[in-house]
Amino acid sequence: MTDHERHPAAARVSRPTFSSLIRDGLLKRITSGEYAAGERLVETRIAAEFGTSQAPVREALRDLEALGLIESRPRLGSTVVPFAEQTIREAYVVRAALEEAAPGCACCAGPSPAPRWRRPSRRCAAARKRGTPSS
Repeated sequence: MTDHERHPAAARVSRPTFSSLIRDGLLKRITSGEYAAGERLVETRIAAEFGTSQAPVREALRDLEALGLIESRPRLGSTVVPFAEQTIREAYVVRAALEEAAPGCACCAGPSPAPRWRRPSRRCAAARKRGTPSS
């Protein structure tokens, strides 16, 4: 019997990919202001900094472009998009709202595998009967 057969949950544990580690590192640099608005991000330099090839750097840059943090132009490369403090504030407001709503949604979703959560609170039970998340 292999380890994966003995421990099926271990087979599902994923490790972060190079591209996700690079994306997170670049995200931190952009949001901290280490990379200024308009600064050019050079794939070869980033690859050397992270000790990897350019392929995961390209993937990380595509992810950051999808988030609207960088802009890529053919033959010009990628540059950091100017982003306002207001955008960061709005992101924190949304995150706080999601974090506040998550426990209520989880409680109303049905029984949890955690023993201490198997008995929903009175508020969760009432919300489940109403068909709405607790607030």
